[in-house]
Amino acid sequence: MASETALMRREAAKGAFLDEIRRLEDEAQATAFGQECLERQRADEARSAELARQQAENATKDRKAHVTIEVAQPVASVLAGGISTLRVGSFPIGTAVNYTLGGVSKIGSIQSIKHPQKRVLRVVSAVSKELLHCQMAIDTRRLINGS
Repeated sequence: MASETALMRREAAKGAFLDEIRRLEDEAQATAFGQECLERQRADEARSAELARQQAENATKDRKAHVTIEVAQPVASVLAGGISTLRVGSFPIGTAVNYTLGGVSKIGSIQSIKHPQKRVLRVVSAVSKELLHCQMAIDTRRLINGS
């Protein structure tokens, strides 16, 4: 009986030891999983911060492009009027220049819709379209006045 009791105690100790090993393994796995989750969270936060920084930078660039367009369009309007008066002999070269530059800028404007990140193209196209629009207004006025 004494040997059975010692055997039972040994088996109980062995079972307790195995239970402790399992508990330690579970704890180690839980810690590793927690570290993995924390790393993922930090990576997600870093990506979110970078995205927010890029969006703020793009918003600033878009505002600058808009202001540039708004300032340059009236200047282009005045230039279109001056250019429209240019003639080589009896040929109205200024009119041709305004229509050509303005027409090409319409193509650039369509391209800037397809590629919104090309701000310079958008600004140049928007300002250059003013040449076309002003020349059309000048020609309409000439037609109405009969000249």
